[in-house]
This record gives sequence, C-alpha cells and structure tokens, in this order.
Amino acid sequence: MEYISTEQDLNSIVPSLLKQLQTKRIWLLSGQMGSGKTTLVKRMGIFLGLKDEVTSPSYSIINEYTSNENLVSGKRVYHIDLYRLGHIKDALEIGIEEILEGTDLVIIEWADIIYPLLVKNSFQEIHIELLDNQTRRYILKPNK
Repeated sequence: MEYISTEQDLNSIVPSLLKQLQTKRIWLLSGQMGSGKTTLVKRMGIFLGLKDEVTSPSYSIINEYTSNENLVSGKRVYHIDLYRLGHIKDALEIGIEEILEGTDLVIIEWADIIYPLLVKNSFQEIHIELLDNQTRRYILKPNK
C-alpha cells in the first residue's frame, strides 16, 4: 500500500494511513534525512488526539505524549528518534525494551539498530521517499 502527497495535502491521507496502521502497536519510519518523518508524526498526532503538539525527538531521543483517543491499547504515544545512537546497547540504556514490551503506541525513526529487539514484536514499517521538493511517497511495507 502506498500514498503520494505533498506536505500541504498530508491531512488528506493521514486518516487512511492510520486506518492501515491500527492493527500494529509499533510503527517504524524510514527514509532519508529530511524526508518528512517527524512531519508525518506531527500530522498523525493531530488525528490521534495527542494533548500536546508533537516535536522532534532528535535531541531528547524519546518524547512521550498522552492521547484523548482510545489508541491501540494504551493512552500514551512514544515518539523515538534513534539517529544519534550508535549501537543497540545505547538503545537498551535508554529503556527501549520496556517501551517495546508495553501496551502503548510506539513510533520510531531510524530503527535499524534495534531490529534484533523487534523479532518478538509485531510492527509496521512506513518508508518515505522524496519524489521532488514538495512530494513524498509513503510506502507501507509488508507487515511483520
């Protein structure tokens, strides 16, 4: 499944995208730097009823939000950016296992280093491709 949208029209595809994602509790976002991973999460946050505006977790690594909506099973959403971490050990030190084993929604950017931890978890990967300066392709990779 794939969607094509500009940033201005992103709100038109997010509800359909979220419907496709609702069966998974862990969402992985991949794509080159500047492809719009955090922008997508910001728009999703609006539709998910997050109480606070989504901000980039690039420096904090983990941002936690609460939701007014009945999400997958929990009321929290973790938005995680692992770009600055160099090894799986670093992810373990920040408590990634506890978050992955919980019941809340988890959205992870740059998840490559933690793939070994995801073996026992069901997740959905969303790959974002730059088509031009304004347009992105959002590809839902086969469920795992």
